Amino acid sequence: MTKTKTREEMVQIVMRWFRAAPPEGQEEFLSTPEDELVVYHSNLGRQIRNEFSLWGTEWQPIIDERGVDISPAHPDSRSMFIIKDVWRRLREEISNEH
Repeated sequence: MTKTKTREEMVQIVMRWFRAAPPEGQEEFLSTPEDELVVYHSNLGRQIRNEFSLWGTEWQPIIDERGVDISPAHPDSRSMFIIKDVWRRLREEISNEH
């Protein structure tokens, strides 16, 4: 059985994916405002959820009034945390270079 990766381990792996991506994709990702990163939910988010088997982990659902699971441990939420962590770190690296 594969050991579940920590959030930090996942962030490091996704940062490697980013560095291997074409420059135009890197630029597009970094220029996306943080509150619009949800546009990466269906592509990068899916890759994260699948690569790290997030759907295979258990979580306690938190259902809102619309019937939506808003638990921070939900695989969709976890993949978005990774996306945001990567985005913030990369932007911080860029600002430290200048």
